[in-house]
Amino acid sequence: MWHETHGRVEGGSEMRATTGHWWDEGWGESALGVLKRVAATARLTLFGEPEAPWMRKKLEVDRQFDAQFAVETGGVTSLSALHITGNNRRFGVNHIASDPDELESALDSLPPDLAGLTFVDLGSGKGRAVLLASRRPFRRIVGVEFAQELHEAARANLARFPRSAQRCQRIELVCADAAGYQLPDEDLVIFMYNPFALEVMRTIAARARDSLRARPRRMYVLYTNPFHSEAWTALGFQLLARRGNFALFTGPAMPAR
Repeated sequence: MWHETHGRVEGGSEMRATTGHWWDEGWGESALGVLKRVAATARLTLFGEPEAPWMRKKLEVDRQFDAQFAVETGGVTSLSALHITGNNRRFGVNHIASDPDELESALDSLPPDLAGLTFVDLGSGKGRAVLLASRRPFRRIVGVEFAQELHEAARANLARFPRSAQRCQRIELVCADAAGYQLPDEDLVIFMYNPFALEVMRTIAARARDSLRARPRRMYVLYTNPFHSEAWTALGFQLLARRGNFALFTGPAMPAR
């Protein structure tokens, strides 16, 4: 995917065959491919030249998705001119919306019993991942975005998105710095599309671990374009699956209280 809120960069990648279990592991593309897409996205942001084939495809996917649902989730948005909540502007990345098909593949990696899970999108941008998640039967959905303009865009998109397409309508959008956001005391899926630099990712991983220590429960981390996976594995989060351009972790085991 090429994601959502705060720029994340990627193009399409094929899923490798697995044995069919939701926790099976495969392997993604090369670092060189990722770096090439990073360079292409930087060129688009700076010069407005969508030269890379994957970027041209991305812009067309944006157009089709937004036209289908009468929303405005696409494009590349630089953080430099936006009003940011908190002190972590320098650790954010430009907003690029998720590729719908690749996000759906990532969501398919989750366990089947979604009704007991709250989906939290950290760096929710204009809301595309929130909208797509609402088509699945999560307990509820929260989008957390630190750029005021992106947050307002997400609110407008949620208001326009057809309710008939939603299987979860308990949706909350929060304008806040994800590094300081208090995770709900519920079974969780934490979703991110490479929205932060390593410094912020480490802070978020530590807060997630501390939240588990305070109340042991189910916690999954669905991380697309996972540049900083080490922030999670270093704290004991266990890799359940890595396929295409996403990784799925589960929280470290906590001692019984």
